Amino acid sequence: MTVMEKLEELNAARGWSWYEMSKQAGLSEATVYTWRRKGTSPSVAALQKICDAYGITLYQFFNDVGDSGLSDVQSEVLTVWSALDEEERAELARLADFFIKRKRNKR
Repeated sequence: MTVMEKLEELNAARGWSWYEMSKQAGLSEATVYTWRRKGTSPSVAALQKICDAYGITLYQFFNDVGDSGLSDVQSEVLTVWSALDEEERAELARLADFFIKRKRNKR
């Protein structure tokens, strides 16, 4: 099951539309539409907001996605992420963005 399929399943269980999910998570409807149209998945930060709206942790989200392909290390990162407060998550996301941009610039 993909991330987007899991989101679809969770929306159906709650009777939510994609619009309602975006509203509950504080995301723009255009952002969610772009994921669906392009076949991409939300960032970890966006997925955290969605999980908060669902009342679940990232670990619970991915633990329930049987073929997520997450390694033990990746699962641990999500567990740690879930334990952080919003400010700490934002700081960690900025740090990750820095490393990703630096890596892209080296190519």
